[in-house]
Amino acid sequence: MAEFLAGFTSLPNLHPALVHFPLALLPMAAIFDLLFLLLSRQRVWLDRGAAVVYTAAALGTGAAYWAGDRAGDSLTGGLSPRLQVHVGEHSDWALYAIWLIAILAAVRVAVALWDRQSTFVAARGALLLVALVAVAVVFKTADLGGGLVYKHRIAVAAAVLPLPETPVEGPDAQAASRPEERLTRLADGSLVWIPEPGDREALGSLLKAVPGGDLEAVAWAEPTAGEARGLALRVAGRALLLLPEEYEDVQVEAELELESFEGTVGLVHHARSVEEAGLFQVAVPSGAMSLSTIATGGEEILGRASVDLPSESVRLAVFAAGRHFRGMLDDEVVVHGHQSALPAGGCGLLVDGSGTVRIVSLRVIPITD
Repeated sequence: MAEFLAGFTSLPNLHPALVHFPLALLPMAAIFDLLFLLLSRQRVWLDRGAAVVYTAAALGTGAAYWAGDRAGDSLTGGLSPRLQVHVGEHSDWALYAIWLIAILAAVRVAVALWDRQSTFVAARGALLLVALVAVAVVFKTADLGGGLVYKHRIAVAAAVLPLPETPVEGPDAQAASRPEERLTRLADGSLVWIPEPGDREALGSLLKAVPGGDLEAVAWAEPTAGEARGLALRVAGRALLLLPEEYEDVQVEAELELESFEGTVGLVHHARSVEEAGLFQVAVPSGAMSLSTIATGGEEILGRASVDLPSESVRLAVFAAGRHFRGMLDDEVVVHGHQSALPAGGCGLLVDGSGTVRIVSLRVIPITD
Protein backbone atom coordinates (compact mmCIF):
# COMPACT_ATOMS: atom_id res chain seq x y z
CA MET A 1 0.00 0.00 0.00
CA ALA A 2 2.75 2.47 1.00
CA GLU A 3 4.73 1.60 -2.15
CA PHE A 4 1.63 2.15 -4.34
CA LEU A 5 0.90 5.58 -2.84
CA ALA A 6 4.59 6.57 -2.97
CA GLY A 7 4.42 6.09 -6.73
CA PHE A 8 2.42 9.33 -6.98
CA THR A 9 5.17 11.50 -5.47
CA SER A 10 8.82 12.22 -6.14
CA LEU A 11 9.57 11.95 -2.41
CA PRO A 12 11.55 8.88 -1.27
CA ASN A 13 8.52 7.81 0.80
CA LEU A 14 5.21 9.20 2.09
CA HIS A 15 6.48 10.22 5.52
CA PRO A 16 7.71 13.74 4.53
CA ALA A 17 4.33 14.45 2.93
CA LEU A 18 2.35 13.52 6.06
CA VAL A 19 4.43 14.83 8.97
CA HIS A 20 3.17 18.37 8.53
CA PHE A 21 -0.42 17.50 9.41
CA PRO A 22 0.16 17.08 13.19
CA LEU A 23 2.57 20.04 13.14
CA ALA A 24 -0.15 22.30 11.75
CA LEU A 25 -3.39 20.82 13.07
CA LEU A 26 -2.52 20.30 16.74
CA PRO A 27 -1.47 23.92 17.41
CA MET A 28 -4.55 25.06 15.45
CA ALA A 29 -6.81 22.99 17.70
CA ALA A 30 -5.14 24.44 20.80
CA ILE A 31 -5.67 27.96 19.43
CA PHE A 32 -9.38 27.22 18.89
CA ASP A 33 -9.65 26.12 22.53
CA LEU A 34 -7.77 29.19 23.75
CA LEU A 35 -10.00 31.54 21.74
CA PHE A 36 -13.08 29.77 23.07
CA LEU A 37 -11.93 30.33 26.65
CA LEU A 38 -10.84 33.94 26.10
CA LEU A 39 -13.54 35.37 23.86
CA SER A 40 -16.85 33.88 24.82
CA ARG A 41 -18.05 30.50 25.95
CA GLN A 42 -21.14 31.07 23.78
CA ARG A 43 -19.09 30.72 20.59
CA VAL A 44 -20.08 27.10 20.13
CA TRP A 45 -18.46 26.89 16.71
CA LEU A 46 -15.03 27.38 18.35
CA ASP A 47 -15.75 24.54 20.76
CA ARG A 48 -16.96 22.17 18.06
CA GLY A 49 -14.22 23.29 15.69
CA ALA A 50 -11.55 22.49 18.28
CA ALA A 51 -12.93 18.96 18.70
CA VAL A 52 -12.95 18.40 14.94
CA VAL A 53 -9.39 19.68 14.48
CA TYR A 54 -8.12 17.56 17.40
CA THR A 55 -9.62 14.55 15.64
CA ALA A 56 -7.96 15.52 12.36
CA ALA A 57 -4.66 15.97 14.21
CA ALA A 58 -4.95 12.47 15.68
CA LEU A 59 -5.67 10.97 12.26
CA GLY A 60 -2.79 12.92 10.70
CA THR A 61 -0.40 11.80 13.44
CA GLY A 62 -1.43 8.19 12.94
CA ALA A 63 -0.86 8.43 9.20
CA ALA A 64 2.54 10.07 9.70
CA TYR A 65 3.57 7.35 12.17
CA TRP A 66 2.39 4.60 9.80
CA ALA A 67 4.38 6.08 6.92
CA GLY A 68 7.39 6.74 9.13
CA ASP A 69 7.47 3.17 10.40
CA ARG A 70 7.63 1.85 6.85
CA ALA A 71 10.12 4.51 5.77
CA GLY A 72 12.36 3.61 8.69
CA ASP A 73 12.52 -0.04 7.66
CA SER A 74 13.29 0.91 4.07
CA LEU A 75 16.14 3.22 5.11
CA THR A 76 17.79 1.74 8.20
CA GLY A 77 19.15 -1.48 6.73
CA GLY A 78 22.21 0.16 5.22
CA LEU A 79 22.78 2.66 8.02
CA SER A 80 25.44 2.43 10.67
CA PRO A 81 24.11 1.04 13.98
CA ARG A 82 24.54 4.44 15.67
CA LEU A 83 22.30 6.12 13.09
CA GLN A 84 19.75 3.36 13.58
CA VAL A 85 19.64 4.35 17.26
CA HIS A 86 18.72 7.92 16.24
CA VAL A 87 15.96 6.58 13.99
CA GLY A 88 14.67 4.52 16.92
CA GLU A 89 14.65 7.55 19.22
CA HIS A 90 12.60 9.52 16.67
CA SER A 91 10.20 6.59 16.41
CA ASP A 92 9.80 6.39 20.19
CA TRP A 93 8.86 10.07 20.48
CA ALA A 94 6.44 9.67 17.57
CA LEU A 95 4.77 6.82 19.44
CA TYR A 96 4.42 8.99 22.56
CA ALA A 97 2.85 11.69 20.38
CA ILE A 98 0.30 9.44 18.72
CA TRP A 99 -0.94 7.99 22.00
CA LEU A 100 -1.14 11.39 23.67
CA ILE A 101 -2.97 13.04 20.78
CA ALA A 102 -5.34 10.11 20.28
CA ILE A 103 -6.39 10.14 23.94
CA LEU A 104 -6.64 13.94 23.92
CA ALA A 105 -8.83 13.93 20.81
CA ALA A 106 -11.15 11.23 22.18
CA VAL A 107 -11.66 13.08 25.48
CA ARG A 108 -12.07 16.44 23.75
CA VAL A 109 -14.76 15.08 21.41
CA ALA A 110 -16.54 13.44 24.35
CA VAL A 111 -16.57 16.74 26.29
CA ALA A 112 -17.91 18.65 23.27
CA LEU A 113 -20.71 16.13 22.70
CA TRP A 114 -21.66 15.72 26.34
CA ASP A 115 -21.52 19.37 27.32
CA ARG A 116 -23.57 21.02 24.56
CA GLN A 117 -24.04 24.19 26.65
CA SER A 118 -20.27 24.62 26.96
CA THR A 119 -20.30 24.90 30.75
CA PHE A 120 -17.37 22.57 31.47
CA VAL A 121 -14.87 25.42 31.34
CA ALA A 122 -12.42 23.86 33.79
CA ALA A 123 -12.34 20.63 31.79
CA ARG A 124 -11.60 22.52 28.60
CA GLY A 125 -8.87 24.49 30.35
CA ALA A 126 -7.24 21.30 31.61
CA LEU A 127 -7.42 19.76 28.14
CA LEU A 128 -5.80 22.87 26.70
CA LEU A 129 -2.85 22.35 29.05
CA VAL A 130 -2.60 18.73 27.90
CA ALA A 131 -2.72 19.96 24.31
CA LEU A 132 0.23 22.26 24.97
CA VAL A 133 2.19 19.28 26.33
CA ALA A 134 1.23 17.33 23.19
CA VAL A 135 2.45 20.23 21.03
CA ALA A 136 5.81 20.09 22.84
CA VAL A 137 6.05 16.33 22.23
CA VAL A 138 5.22 16.79 18.54
CA PHE A 139 7.85 19.48 18.12
CA LYS A 140 10.43 17.32 19.95
CA THR A 141 9.60 14.51 17.53
CA ALA A 142 9.91 16.90 14.59
CA ASP A 143 13.25 18.17 15.87
CA LEU A 144 14.62 14.63 16.02
CA GLY A 145 13.27 13.93 12.55
CA GLY A 146 14.82 17.11 11.21
CA GLY A 147 18.15 16.07 12.70
CA LEU A 148 17.96 12.78 10.81
CA VAL A 149 17.49 14.63 7.53
CA TYR A 150 19.60 17.78 7.89
CA LYS A 151 22.31 16.60 10.27
CA HIS A 152 22.68 12.94 9.36
CA ARG A 153 21.35 13.38 5.79
CA ILE A 154 19.15 10.29 5.90
CA ALA A 155 17.03 10.05 2.72
CA VAL A 156 18.85 13.10 1.30
CA ALA A 157 22.22 11.69 0.32
CA ALA A 158 24.08 8.47 0.91
CA ALA A 159 23.68 8.04 4.65
CA VAL A 160 25.60 4.80 4.91
CA LEU A 161 28.61 5.62 7.02
CA PRO A 162 31.59 3.40 6.24
CA LEU A 163 32.72 1.64 9.36
CA PRO A 164 36.43 2.04 10.12
CA GLU A 165 38.45 -0.86 8.83
CA THR A 166 41.76 -0.08 10.52
CA PRO A 167 42.43 -2.65 13.21
CA VAL A 168 43.70 -1.47 16.58
CA GLU A 169 44.24 -4.99 17.92
CA GLY A 170 45.28 -8.20 16.24
CA PRO A 171 47.81 -8.92 13.46
CA ASP A 172 47.13 -9.12 9.77
CA ALA A 173 44.65 -11.92 9.10
CA GLN A 174 46.82 -13.45 6.39
CA ALA A 175 49.82 -13.60 8.68
CA ALA A 176 47.93 -15.09 11.61
CA SER A 177 48.35 -18.81 12.20
CA ARG A 178 45.71 -19.48 14.87
CA PRO A 179 41.95 -18.72 14.72
CA GLU A 180 42.17 -16.40 17.74
CA GLU A 181 44.82 -14.35 15.97
CA ARG A 182 42.41 -13.64 13.13
CA LEU A 183 39.95 -12.04 15.53
CA THR A 184 40.47 -8.33 14.91
CA ARG A 185 39.23 -5.36 16.90
CA LEU A 186 38.51 -2.26 14.81
CA ALA A 187 38.74 1.36 15.86
CA ASP A 188 34.98 1.53 16.51
CA GLY A 189 35.19 -1.33 19.02
CA SER A 190 33.90 -3.97 16.62
CA LEU A 191 35.12 -7.54 16.73
CA VAL A 192 35.65 -9.01 13.25
CA TRP A 193 36.52 -12.60 12.52
CA ILE A 194 37.33 -13.79 9.00
CA PRO A 195 38.13 -17.47 9.41
CA GLU A 196 40.10 -19.74 7.10
CA PRO A 197 39.20 -23.27 6.02
CA GLY A 198 41.80 -24.82 8.30
CA ASP A 199 40.63 -23.14 11.52
CA ARG A 200 39.78 -26.44 13.18
CA GLU A 201 40.69 -25.17 16.63
CA ALA A 202 38.14 -22.36 16.44
CA LEU A 203 35.44 -24.60 17.88
CA GLY A 204 35.84 -24.48 21.61
CA SER A 205 38.59 -21.86 21.65
CA LEU A 206 37.05 -18.94 19.75
CA LEU A 207 33.50 -20.10 19.10
CA LYS A 208 32.26 -21.39 22.43
CA ALA A 209 28.96 -22.93 23.42
CA VAL A 210 26.40 -20.73 25.16
CA PRO A 211 26.34 -21.35 28.93
CA GLY A 212 24.33 -24.49 29.53
CA GLY A 213 24.87 -25.68 25.94
CA ASP A 214 27.46 -27.80 24.16
CA LEU A 215 29.19 -28.24 20.79
CA GLU A 216 28.15 -31.82 20.12
CA ALA A 217 25.99 -30.82 17.15
CA VAL A 218 28.84 -29.17 15.19
CA ALA A 219 32.18 -30.36 13.90
CA TRP A 220 34.93 -28.99 11.67
CA ALA A 221 34.59 -30.00 8.03
CA GLU A 222 37.91 -30.70 6.37
CA PRO A 223 38.36 -28.40 3.38
CA THR A 224 38.43 -29.83 -0.11
CA ALA A 225 40.77 -28.77 -2.86
CA GLY A 226 40.07 -25.26 -4.11
CA GLU A 227 38.36 -23.96 -0.97
CA ALA A 228 39.93 -20.58 -0.33
CA ARG A 229 37.78 -18.91 2.27
CA GLY A 230 35.60 -19.48 5.27
CA LEU A 231 35.29 -22.14 7.95
CA ALA A 232 32.98 -25.04 7.08
CA LEU A 233 31.05 -26.71 9.89
CA ARG A 234 29.16 -29.99 9.69
CA VAL A 235 25.90 -29.58 11.55
CA ALA A 236 23.75 -32.34 12.99
CA GLY A 237 21.47 -30.76 15.57
CA ARG A 238 21.24 -27.44 17.40
CA ALA A 239 24.00 -25.24 18.81
CA LEU A 240 24.51 -21.62 19.83
CA LEU A 241 28.09 -20.51 19.13
CA LEU A 242 29.32 -17.34 20.81
CA LEU A 243 32.33 -15.09 20.28
CA PRO A 244 34.15 -13.66 23.31
CA GLU A 245 32.76 -10.76 25.39
CA GLU A 246 29.27 -9.57 26.27
CA TYR A 247 27.42 -6.58 24.85
CA GLU A 248 24.42 -4.37 25.58
CA ASP A 249 23.22 -2.41 22.52
CA VAL A 250 24.74 -4.24 19.57
CA GLN A 251 24.58 -5.20 15.91
CA VAL A 252 25.71 -8.67 14.81
CA GLU A 253 26.56 -9.42 11.19
CA ALA A 254 27.54 -12.60 9.38
CA GLU A 255 28.16 -13.82 5.86
CA LEU A 256 27.33 -17.49 5.50
CA GLU A 257 27.38 -20.06 2.71
CA LEU A 258 24.81 -22.82 3.14
CA GLU A 259 26.13 -25.89 1.36
CA SER A 260 23.53 -28.65 1.22
CA PHE A 261 22.15 -27.42 4.54
CA GLU A 262 18.57 -27.82 5.66
CA GLY A 263 17.25 -26.39 8.88
CA THR A 264 17.62 -23.03 10.60
CA VAL A 265 20.57 -20.66 10.79
CA GLY A 266 20.71 -17.26 12.40
CA LEU A 267 22.33 -14.74 14.67
CA VAL A 268 22.37 -14.71 18.45
CA HIS A 269 22.56 -11.62 20.65
CA HIS A 270 22.26 -10.92 24.38
CA ALA A 271 22.75 -14.63 25.07
CA ARG A 272 23.18 -15.50 28.73
CA SER A 273 22.20 -19.17 28.60
CA VAL A 274 20.37 -21.66 26.39
CA GLU A 275 17.15 -20.32 27.90
CA GLU A 276 17.87 -16.59 27.66
CA ALA A 277 18.88 -14.95 24.37
CA GLY A 278 17.76 -12.89 21.38
CA LEU A 279 17.53 -14.61 17.98
CA PHE A 280 17.21 -13.71 14.32
CA GLN A 281 16.53 -16.95 12.44
CA VAL A 282 16.03 -17.99 8.83
CA ALA A 283 14.74 -21.36 7.68
CA VAL A 284 16.66 -22.97 4.81
CA PRO A 285 15.59 -23.38 2.07
CA SER A 286 12.08 -21.90 2.65
CA GLY A 287 13.29 -18.41 3.62
CA ALA A 288 10.90 -18.05 6.56
CA MET A 289 12.42 -15.56 9.01
CA SER A 290 11.67 -14.69 12.61
CA LEU A 291 12.90 -12.21 15.18
CA SER A 292 12.43 -13.42 18.74
CA THR A 293 13.66 -13.59 22.31
CA ILE A 294 13.80 -16.67 24.48
CA ALA A 295 13.49 -16.67 28.24
CA THR A 296 12.59 -19.16 30.93
CA GLY A 297 8.93 -18.64 30.05
CA GLY A 298 9.46 -19.67 26.42
CA GLU A 299 10.01 -17.91 23.09
CA GLU A 300 8.37 -14.60 22.20
CA ILE A 301 8.10 -13.80 18.51
CA LEU A 302 8.70 -10.12 17.76
CA GLY A 303 8.12 -10.39 14.03
CA ARG A 304 8.02 -12.73 11.05
CA ALA A 305 8.78 -12.45 7.33
CA SER A 306 9.35 -14.63 4.30
CA VAL A 307 11.99 -14.00 1.65
CA ASP A 308 13.68 -15.65 -1.30
CA LEU A 309 17.15 -16.62 -0.14
CA PRO A 310 20.13 -15.88 -2.41
CA SER A 311 21.54 -18.94 -4.11
CA GLU A 312 25.11 -18.23 -2.97
CA SER A 313 26.18 -16.48 0.22
CA VAL A 314 23.70 -15.04 2.70
CA ARG A 315 24.47 -11.81 4.55
CA LEU A 316 22.50 -11.51 7.76
CA ALA A 317 22.47 -8.78 10.41
CA VAL A 318 20.51 -8.21 13.58
CA PHE A 319 20.22 -4.86 15.37
CA ALA A 320 19.22 -4.81 19.05
CA ALA A 321 19.33 -1.47 20.85
CA GLY A 322 16.96 -0.46 23.62
CA ARG A 323 13.45 -1.58 22.67
CA HIS A 324 14.18 -1.73 18.93
CA PHE A 325 15.05 -4.97 17.14
CA ARG A 326 15.64 -5.39 13.40
CA GLY A 327 16.57 -8.36 11.28
CA MET A 328 18.28 -7.64 7.96
CA LEU A 329 19.13 -9.57 4.82
CA ASP A 330 21.65 -8.04 2.42
CA ASP A 331 21.35 -4.62 4.12
CA GLU A 332 17.54 -4.55 3.88
CA VAL A 333 15.30 -4.68 6.93
CA VAL A 334 13.02 -7.69 6.57
CA VAL A 335 11.56 -7.89 10.08
CA HIS A 336 11.17 -5.31 12.85
CA GLY A 337 10.00 -5.75 16.42
CA HIS A 338 9.87 -4.12 19.83
CA GLN A 339 10.44 -5.32 23.36
CA SER A 340 12.02 -4.03 26.54
CA ALA A 341 15.82 -3.82 26.47
CA LEU A 342 17.71 -7.04 27.15
CA PRO A 343 20.56 -7.46 29.66
CA ALA A 344 24.10 -7.72 28.30
CA GLY A 345 25.05 -11.07 26.82
CA GLY A 346 27.08 -12.91 24.21
CA CYS A 347 26.75 -12.75 20.43
CA GLY A 348 27.32 -15.26 17.69
CA LEU A 349 25.63 -17.87 15.50
CA LEU A 350 22.71 -20.27 15.74
CA VAL A 351 22.69 -23.50 13.73
CA ASP A 352 19.91 -26.04 13.93
CA GLY A 353 19.59 -28.71 11.25
CA SER A 354 21.80 -30.92 9.11
CA GLY A 355 24.36 -30.24 6.43
CA THR A 356 27.25 -27.81 6.05
CA VAL A 357 27.38 -24.17 7.06
CA ARG A 358 30.40 -22.12 5.98
CA ILE A 359 31.27 -19.04 8.04
CA VAL A 360 32.79 -16.45 5.71
CA SER A 361 32.82 -13.61 8.24
CA LEU A 362 31.37 -12.71 11.62
CA ARG A 363 31.23 -9.23 13.12
CA VAL A 364 29.95 -7.80 16.40
CA ILE A 365 29.47 -4.01 16.53
CA PRO A 366 28.87 -2.45 19.96
CA ILE A 367 26.61 0.60 19.85
CA THR A 368 27.86 3.33 22.14
CA ASP A 369 27.24 7.06 22.50
